[in-house]
Amino acid sequence: MKIKYNTDALQHIITDLAELTEISIAFLDTEFNYIVRALDENDYCSKLQQLKLLERPCHCSDLNILSKCKKSRKLESHKCHAGLCDTAMPIIKNKIIVGYVIFGRIRTKHSPKVNSFKTEYELLNKLYNKLPFFSDKKISYLTDLLPRILFQNAIEIVNDSFIEEINKYIENNLNEDLSINSLSQRFFISKNKLYNIFKENYDTTVNNYITDKRIEKAKELLKNTNEPIYKIADDIGINNYTYFCKLFKRKIGITPREYRTAPH
Repeated sequence: MKIKYNTDALQHIITDLAELTEISIAFLDTEFNYIVRALDENDYCSKLQQLKLLERPCHCSDLNILSKCKKSRKLESHKCHAGLCDTAMPIIKNKIIVGYVIFGRIRTKHSPKVNSFKTEYELLNKLYNKLPFFSDKKISYLTDLLPRILFQNAIEIVNDSFIEEINKYIENNLNEDLSINSLSQRFFISKNKLYNIFKENYDTTVNNYITDKRIEKAKELLKNTNEPIYKIADDIGINNYTYFCKLFKRKIGITPREYRTAPH
């Protein structure tokens, strides 16, 4: 699997979003290397650095939150040593992290706790309150919007033709025998090689990948057809109705019947 970044498009998207929201935004690759960044400086942070009030460089805080984000694979926020809120989020496609977005330099509801250099406190407080304030709701909107914009315009995942062929076969034959043995024999590949391909491309096991595909297909059929649930289970290759219901609830959080009647 290869990740292709369109740096010109990334720069355009990140810069436009930063100008629109007035917050600092940066995009990093999977190794935490900055690809593009916008509005990285502000008068408040610059003044703190001038007065030597920052305990450690800002990039240390960024690395800390990015490391947490990499481990949890979800949104992570913290209040930095300068009294500002920073948020990091993983950009995920096919269960693979393809990059990170970190945005922040956002003020919290409270004034900064800068008690040193009292003669400068009024100025620091004024600079702090000029910074943008983002509610949790606005952050939620931004984190929902960003991946869609990036994947539509600036990030492309390129799989080789072989994994695409395997994936297409799985999607078209969910009701067939998709065991490791059958796939290995069909594609003339060792079991270990098959394991490694799915780990590299989808960061999961072959069986988990197939199960997720079957559940996604079941959701589609539950929502768009009137087929009996036991028939849907058969359609996706799970001939044990009780097991299917337990598996569906474990994956989705509700039973197939509840999913069918829930608003979508």
